[in-house]
Amino acid sequence: MMRERHVLVVSTIADVATDDVVRRLTARGVPYYRLNTEDFPFTRTVTWRPGAGSGSHGFEIDGKSLPDPTSVWYRRLRTPSKPEGMDPGIYDFCLQENRAALVGGFLGLSARWMSHPAAVWQSEYKPFQLSLAVEAGLSIPRTIVSSDPLAIRKAFADLAGWRQNQRGRGI
Repeated sequence: MMRERHVLVVSTIADVATDDVVRRLTARGVPYYRLNTEDFPFTRTVTWRPGAGSGSHGFEIDGKSLPDPTSVWYRRLRTPSKPEGMDPGIYDFCLQENRAALVGGFLGLSARWMSHPAAVWQSEYKPFQLSLAVEAGLSIPRTIVSSDPLAIRKAFADLAGWRQNQRGRGI
């Protein structure tokens, strides 16, 4: 038996790409739920109960069960501002627990993903990406990733010398 289509859109309130996805889903009559991550945990509530609720995933937002998504469009997480007067340690703890509930619950969804969180996290680490490119036999530009000012200055000087040698060669 095929489930009814339902898309879970995970993003932020100020994201024009997500706005476009939502417009397109609406135009096609595809049911969706947009979850703006900066609303949690201080403005809205999330509850996760595995195997509970109307769906098997057990997500509730503000006490209402979400339908099981057949697809998830994952864009990014954004943290909310710290409520005035809140202790920074309590704020950080709330953010960590909220992220664990949201992302941990998302990762267990049996759905098609557009930009699975693990793929997004991997894409944020350029050294990892470049290592994979080299392993695949691709040529990469001369690259340095460093927090050592001397290494960076040396690389900059080496690159400047290399560029001088390339002038007139169409580079």
